[in-house]
Amino acid sequence: AALEAAPLLRHEMTLAITLLLKQLHLPYHPQLALPHLAAPLLLAAAAAAAPADGAFGHAELAATRSDFYLTVSAVVGRLSPALAAGRPWGSVAPAGSGPGVAPAATTPPNQSLLDHFSLLCQWHAPALAAALQRGSGVGAALMRPLSCAFATAADAPALLRLLDLLLLGQPEPALLPLLLLALLLRPGATLTAVPPSELAATVASLRLRGALDAQRLHDEARALLSATPHGLRGALAAASGGRPVPPAYACAPLEAPEGLGGLAALTPRVWVLDVRSDDEFAAASFPLTVHLPPAALADAGVRGAAREQLAAVCNDGVLLAVLTSGDPLSVEGCSGAAPDLVKLAIHEIVRDGVARVGVLRGGFAALTADHKQALVQAERGGDGGG
Repeated sequence: AALEAAPLLRHEMTLAITLLLKQLHLPYHPQLALPHLAAPLLLAAAAAAAPADGAFGHAELAATRSDFYLTVSAVVGRLSPALAAGRPWGSVAPAGSGPGVAPAATTPPNQSLLDHFSLLCQWHAPALAAALQRGSGVGAALMRPLSCAFATAADAPALLRLLDLLLLGQPEPALLPLLLLALLLRPGATLTAVPPSELAATVASLRLRGALDAQRLHDEARALLSATPHGLRGALAAASGGRPVPPAYACAPLEAPEGLGGLAALTPRVWVLDVRSDDEFAAASFPLTVHLPPAALADAGVRGAAREQLAAVCNDGVLLAVLTSGDPLSVEGCSGAAPDLVKLAIHEIVRDGVARVGVLRGGFAALTADHKQALVQAERGGDGGG
């Protein structure tokens, strides 16, 4: 009956999408993929309204029009907050902006979200992150499932199950990027071996089939979420909501340190790459540490030796916390070293395949006595030793 009523259904879906976009003061853009999201919801509504004799027409659609529109609006409002805010591609704070001044909208894609999604990939799977960065057009392929709650990648049963889980489960604004990461991790080495020119098409071809597959992906994403730093989760949530987010750094931000023992919750052991000065290091340091002082950062050979040492110990889920003196974006916070040299050292470590690399937000200056004790315990495997 739905197939026979295809022209009516197309008209109904167009009407709902047009009304939604007019309400949000947005022009239509294919990358939003709203038809992919609306179609299964419309078919479900139409099936519920179809009479026993199978006849289907304007009257049946009119009876479900309000429910269908409200359902699409509710899904968009809950799962695509940036779209619901009228900023599907993120936003930037205008120069000289103050309280009450709305941030300016950007153009597709949501680059801030993609940049922090790259950090998410880098945290869990650095080889995958490197492959995605080499591909042409990958950003657009990644934005489509994020924009429409995976409607472009899921068949109707899978999408409806995902919507059930996302709408009725515990709210987690950063879960959509985690779902996408879980989907990308399924092919594993396959994606890292795809030629860059074919990577966008390969990403776009990934599919979810059936409710059970959607449930499994949701479980995989929840497991990844529990092992993702809170600072990165917060940045992903803000970018997903179209709110201004500070530019992504060379690695994931770590709170100081992830809320008293949170580092130990993320991983059983922590190593530190300490890039503070010799004097600062001598005054206070942690047991499991590789020291790379400012004077050594410019020496490629010294950086290479440090990477070899870290590669040997940072495996099986070990977290590597980069420790600066203060703000890693300032020369003072990097103990006199150029901030770009600290970034370079981090990029090289990640390039060599070390996962779970993060920088402590605010550096050593942000650590309280309790934080320092928690980090020492995390370094020792959480045994509580002094």
